[in-house]
Amino acid sequence: MGAQRLLGVIARLIPMFLVVACGAAGGDRNGRPATSPPDPSQTLYVAASPGCGGRSPCYRTVQAAVDAASEGALIKVAAGVYTSTEPHVLAIEKTVDLVGGYAAEDWSRPDLADQRPILDAERAPGRRGVYIDGTDAMTITLAGFQIQRGYAQESAGGGIYVASGSVVLENNAILSSTADTSGGGVFVGGGDVTLRRNIIRGNSARYGG
Repeated sequence: MGAQRLLGVIARLIPMFLVVACGAAGGDRNGRPATSPPDPSQTLYVAASPGCGGRSPCYRTVQAAVDAASEGALIKVAAGVYTSTEPHVLAIEKTVDLVGGYAAEDWSRPDLADQRPILDAERAPGRRGVYIDGTDAMTITLAGFQIQRGYAQESAGGGIYVASGSVVLENNAILSSTADTSGGGVFVGGGDVTLRRNIIRGNSARYGG
């Protein structure tokens, strides 16, 4: 192999080596290892009534869909009332986009005026609406839900509690929730939270919120 040709081969290999090396050492801005790449091709469906209009995979609760979802999945949620007997109606600890406002017969476009799904904690002591911990996630999005009647007993964040991570809360209605400490509607314990066009109303807490 001539010297000139050998130099050309080396020149092509150097960028490849740098890409591999940078990927292996990748992490977020806080020094944590990078999470699994998102899977935007995966869409899951949730409807309170069976069938999801023939779409699959179909789940009867939002939590079941979150538990089954891959990192980066899109979860579409139809109108209905969703509740739980767990400490949170919904707990999210992975990279997902949850979008409410669909009809079970039409998943093409959300309609928040008529089809907003409700996460109802039923004022049960110690049960909040939504708990989010994005420590090991990229970005978690919750959009188009009504979160109501959470009661964070001896705790904060009756409606929504964000422990950490990058979180987007958009076009939600957070209503009639209570906390014994702070943040009756929304409490942010840490992380980077973006609030867009949310209605936060009728919530109360002992120390504000």
